[in-house]
Amino acid sequence: MNLSKAQFPEREEFAKAFFREGLRHLEDARILLLANRIPASIASSAKAAEIVFKSVLILDGAMGWWGGLLTTHKPVTEVKSHLLLMRHSEELEKHRPLLISDVIGLEGLAPSRATAKGAEKDFNQQEVNPEYPFLLYDAISLPALQLREPANHFHEDDGIKFYVIARELASAILARYSDVAAWEFVLPAAL
Repeated sequence: MNLSKAQFPEREEFAKAFFREGLRHLEDARILLLANRIPASIASSAKAAEIVFKSVLILDGAMGWWGGLLTTHKPVTEVKSHLLLMRHSEELEKHRPLLISDVIGLEGLAPSRATAKGAEKDFNQQEVNPEYPFLLYDAISLPALQLREPANHFHEDDGIKFYVIARELASAILARYSDVAAWEFVLPAAL
């Protein structure tokens, strides 16, 4: 195989595959929520939001020059202040003004690496996530670090909230981007 002639897939084909995969994660989130697998549902909702948003960036042509597109798990957070790409968060805020803030909150649940140098800062920022046990610290109500497990920390209301946010993001993209709407994808059921 001669990889020197390899090329990215056609932009619309690649974006469409991302959106389809995002909707699959969203359906997983719904099924997991109905099965009372709340942390797994939240993780799938976060993945759905990440991937459907990346489809818009791919359609915009960001693949050619934005190196973080395939490595970030927080594309909405990063795009919000990106000089050229911030227009996408602004466009989606027209759907509902706090939608982007809600999605950024969902992205904030992505596990991050605590470093020895920044451990105190990390604990103070609450490394709450649905995928790994985490340490919680509150100098006022908790005298020490408290080990928390996602299954005991997240509740059904959390799962519903994050599913609704991810689904609303996908719905907003379908409503605000005619190229995506033309694909005629159907969203998973509302809760």
